[in-house]
Amino acid sequence: MQASSDVFMAIAPEMGDGLEQVAAELANGHILYACIAGAGSPIPWGQASRATVELSLRASLTVLSDAGHFPWIEHPGCVSAAVRRLVAEVDELAAHQA
Repeated sequence: MQASSDVFMAIAPEMGDGLEQVAAELANGHILYACIAGAGSPIPWGQASRATVELSLRASLTVLSDAGHFPWIEHPGCVSAAVRRLVAEVDELAAHQA
């Protein structure tokens, strides 16, 4: 996969815009979400994905031991599998509330 360092450097300052608001919304517990991370990513999953998941008790984390920074490319289908797990969890919660 190719990436342009010039483009990345141009958008990098804006990448943090709004992060505090996003973190606050995730932490309020109203949103069920999941993160997928590759253990071999140059961005340690414990610093990024785990920190994101730890914002809420309603979040989950899947770490793929044999994937890098782009697990959805290295493991086609991992995102759809995670979405299916989320849908099943939502269905289960709805059934308990009914």
